[in-house]
Amino acid sequence: RYQEADARYEILIESLKEKPEVEDDFARKVLLNAARNAVKNKQESRAVWYFKKALSYGPDDPQLYWEITGLLAKLGKTEEALELCEKVLSLEPQNREVMMLKINLLVQMKRYGEARESLAKIPQGEQDNLQYQQLEADIATWSGNYASAITKYQELVKKYPENRELWAKYIKVLSWTREWNILLDII
Repeated sequence: RYQEADARYEILIESLKEKPEVEDDFARKVLLNAARNAVKNKQESRAVWYFKKALSYGPDDPQLYWEITGLLAKLGKTEEALELCEKVLSLEPQNREVMMLKINLLVQMKRYGEARESLAKIPQGEQDNLQYQQLEADIATWSGNYASAITKYQELVKKYPENRELWAKYIKVLSWTREWNILLDII
């Protein structure tokens, strides 16, 4: 009953305005719950307002930034989401989820050089992860650096021959670049 909860949160938030002595932690929790409820109620713009208001209470919280950043990205507010990603990463430089969100936002904005730079900042041990290697190949593809993308996909399909998604992307890049001889060899 999200709509009923929303009405009750509104009443509670209004009463917070009248009582400045209310603890910041309590006000923050009320606003966060109202924001999460607004998301479930499909009122994303309202949820953003609640999240932003919650940010004004208490110390910086990377989890809170993560939630609002994801919501802003979903709403297509990529510049604003990117700014908040930077804020989270200044608090937690190794936050993998936020780093991936930042990279995806940069790719959406067609800022491939910055996306590659951000990907390079990931610790070397984690860069061996298939997800990061595939993202590196994807970024090369999207930026039009097909020779590099083909090389990366070749390495990946040799390393992970059972991964159909890699093969599909590799074949797609080969067809885009009209590398018919390599494509025939694969087939």
